Amino acid sequence: MSVSRIVDPVGRGKWAVRVRPQVLPTSLHNSCSEAIEVAHGEVARAGGGEVVVRDPGGQVTDVQLVSPPGQSQDRPSQSPRQSYSRAGTQHRETPPRNHAQGPHEGPPPRHTQDEPPTNSNRVGKVAKKIWKPFQLVTKSIVGISALIAAVTLILQFAPGVWRTANWRPVEYSILNDIHAGYNLEYFESKLGNSTLTDSAIPGAPGWRKHTFVRREYFVDVIVNETGRVEAYSVVTCNPNFTPTLKAPDGSKVALNSVPLARSQQPTSSNRVRSDDGTIRQLTTEELNNSRLLNYFPGKSVSSINSYLEAMPNSGSNAAGGWGLYVGISSACIGTSEYPDVFQSPDYKGYVDGAPSEAINIREKVAANLFCETAPHSPLQMVEDGRFTFVGNQGPKSSPEPAFIIGPYWGALPAELRNMHGTQVFNH
Repeated sequence: MSVSRIVDPVGRGKWAVRVRPQVLPTSLHNSCSEAIEVAHGEVARAGGGEVVVRDPGGQVTDVQLVSPPGQSQDRPSQSPRQSYSRAGTQHRETPPRNHAQGPHEGPPPRHTQDEPPTNSNRVGKVAKKIWKPFQLVTKSIVGISALIAAVTLILQFAPGVWRTANWRPVEYSILNDIHAGYNLEYFESKLGNSTLTDSAIPGAPGWRKHTFVRREYFVDVIVNETGRVEAYSVVTCNPNFTPTLKAPDGSKVALNSVPLARSQQPTSSNRVRSDDGTIRQLTTEELNNSRLLNYFPGKSVSSINSYLEAMPNSGSNAAGGWGLYVGISSACIGTSEYPDVFQSPDYKGYVDGAPSEAINIREKVAANLFCETAPHSPLQMVEDGRFTFVGNQGPKSSPEPAFIIGPYWGALPAELRNMHGTQVFNH
């Protein structure tokens, strides 16, 4: 008949050996290993059995089988002494004990990881319980910090990435922020330093002409001796660059998207008094067909080759108000490549009296130039499509001073020009 002993803690570092649970111990010991050693001896002397180790809560942590002394050690099917885990499966094998040494002699048996916890083990478990939530909090803080850093990085670089991918709307906004009458420094704050500068203008001491070469367009300014921009023009040089500009008279001017004949769109600011005395808004047709045409196609390779139209209420013949112009600059279209379109003779006059060749141009070619002069500017346009001072027109072919409206195609490096930079419709 097998015999069993129970080894369990009783407090203050003491371990008891019992015959069965909840009975007085047969002996008390200073360590678990010492109590197990004594239990093994008692079971062996009683004919063999098992030693059961329990934790302070009464849960079984180890079951060790003990053979009686004198049992054969050569049987391969069963070793003299085996230890089982709580589930009853074999956990380890231990050598037979020489009981002649007595219950307290010889090295203590090795124990498994299921050995009941000592005070130091309990402290370690408590520390782990405390450390685990701390780890979770630390990881959360690190994760939040990483997220904040990532968001900060995105916010830092996102505007630049957006501008790179959507640069045209940014440029359109810049063009609507600049007007004649501002100083040169403001233009430079928006466009950077000018690319080309003409500082020697006969008849206009101290005046300068600056050209800003931008991606797919040009900005040209005429600056007086005080730094005030007296005239500003923009020329689009790519069919995909299609800004809509707010003119000082309240109308909207579309460049490179619709024919010149429909380039100006009225707003509530563009009104007229009807015959019955009522005030109404101008129609698109009325606004575009009220312009004064100044068409001067080139007669030689160095000609200006200008197609300009002065808007209604423009300061074309009076220097007191804004001068507003829209047209076609030969800097960004090869007029010789469209001989069936650009056939107009020289013409200065209103639309209703224009030759059919001039009508054909404004119906088939997009406006690629917009220009404005500052209020009370001394500049006015003369017959050949250039600016000069009011009252100082001089000879038609060579007024002095003479400012070409927009960048002169002959002064631009060839690599900056795009001869197919302007849309031509129904061609």
